[in-house]
Amino acid sequence: ADLLEIQRRWYDEAVPNSEISGLAPGVLRLAAEGDAAAQAIVVESVRGLLDIALVVVAKLFPDTPLSSVRAGLSGPILTHPAAIDMLNKAGSGLALKPVSGNPIEGVRRLLLSL
Repeated sequence: ADLLEIQRRWYDEAVPNSEISGLAPGVLRLAAEGDAAAQAIVVESVRGLLDIALVVVAKLFPDTPLSSVRAGLSGPILTHPAAIDMLNKAGSGLALKPVSGNPIEGVRRLLLSL
């Protein structure tokens, strides 16, 4: 019962979610300063998204080398310089570039490059 209450508190209610997300700027700052634990949190947070992107790229462009596929990143965590640097070091093979503005801007840029 206690575990279910803890899960409900942290995953189903808006206030704890905003409390947790409020930690992101501090974690990103520490990661940029070289804190190993913060860097691991950032990489773990964005690595799942990168893995999904790689699956999609493989399905959409099966005969295209990853290095020639441009991938736009949007949102505060994905466009943070520390996150981009760590993702590039993680070795996805994609050409990762931050996209400023609305996320749809990345889609627009992708369509213009086809």
